[in-house]
Amino acid sequence: MYSLLIVEDELLPRTALHSMITTNFPEFTDVREAASSEEAMEIMRTYRPDILLVDINLLGRTGLELCQQLADQGLAGHTIITTAYGRFSYARQAMDIGCQAYLLKPINDRELEAALKKCIAQIEKTKHTSYHPRPGNHAQLHPTLYAAQFQRKRPRSVTASKRLRMASGRTFIFFFPEMADRT
Repeated sequence: MYSLLIVEDELLPRTALHSMITTNFPEFTDVREAASSEEAMEIMRTYRPDILLVDINLLGRTGLELCQQLADQGLAGHTIITTAYGRFSYARQAMDIGCQAYLLKPINDRELEAALKKCIAQIEKTKHTSYHPRPGNHAQLHPTLYAAQFQRKRPRSVTASKRLRMASGRTFIFFFPEMADRT
């Protein structure tokens, strides 16, 4: 039903999180792991899980930098940050990036459950109003379909359009010129 990617550079916490999620949350049918930010980027490009569980302290770069890069590339999903650092500046930066939760280690089962339920509720809420492309499940677009990002005015020759909000938070307006003559 839902997919999740755990990004944690330490083996023991990563396997503990994987075991905790697969045991206590049957709604997550596909749980994957990444040991580095580079591995996480590669998985995100091909897999695009619904929820990311990202440690703040990764080898090479921070989890916050990874989340920012994912957001910049339009690959960000619903993100939960995990960390042993209780610094307010980290929590603030995580919320600025668009993370849904900030959990301190050791992770409490109830806090994890609340964060995952919050993400699931947001996924369900946007499922009916958003378009979430998945690898191998791309929409076949008509050659005369045009997309304009953040465009507020509709061209005069176009009367039919559809506004879609992406998982990344970006809004696209699709214009259908061939339908302009029909309406």
